[in-house]
Amino acid sequence: EIEHCEGEIILLQANTSKRAGSVRVEKAWFQKDLLSAEFGDLGLNVLETRRFQDYAVETCTECDLHKDGNIPKVSKSGRYNIMVIGETGIDIGYDFLRELKKHEIKEREFNFSSFIKCPLKSAKEVTRKHVETCSVWLEREIQEIEPCLILGIGNTAVKFFTEEDTGINNLNGKTIWNERYGCYVAFCTSPSTLYYGGNNIIQFQDGVKNFCEKAKNMGLGLF
Repeated sequence: EIEHCEGEIILLQANTSKRAGSVRVEKAWFQKDLLSAEFGDLGLNVLETRRFQDYAVETCTECDLHKDGNIPKVSKSGRYNIMVIGETGIDIGYDFLRELKKHEIKEREFNFSSFIKCPLKSAKEVTRKHVETCSVWLEREIQEIEPCLILGIGNTAVKFFTEEDTGINNLNGKTIWNERYGCYVAFCTSPSTLYYGGNNIIQFQDGVKNFCEKAKNMGLGLF
């Protein structure tokens, strides 16, 4: 029995001594750490090869965002069951890929998608109704890929994964367990905030760093 842990999920690594007949706990991972994907040296590998693209999305006319000639974009398939979901139009941008390289991670490892499939000049015009309408495409991708980890970018990620419309600055660099989709969700500010300089650059870098650490916790780079 572990003190002050009643009702908690705890993962233990233990050895049984033949002489004493008792159990000796070598390592422990507590619920708080498990739910935020802080696995430490657990050596977990939950990666699977998963790819999915739905070209039917190109014909979508379910909301007003397509009226300006925007053609919804098909997601980009990758190697593993990890998804990077940008705000609009799939393309994540050079700044994100540059940060990945700093952590020795290649773009091809991930499936890239977006909360809004139409390419827009700014995500500021995106409403919760737009996100809900477009979610039919993203939810099918999540269902097929069965990700162990998702990176949600910008306030559009906040709209999709929470009951709030804003708050990405508070969630940036954090990882939570999402019961609905059965995976971890890491949050990161949008690359578009980099144009404002200052602390926005540090925030974005911290968000990508957290995501890369969690991807490695899932087994990326182990083999």
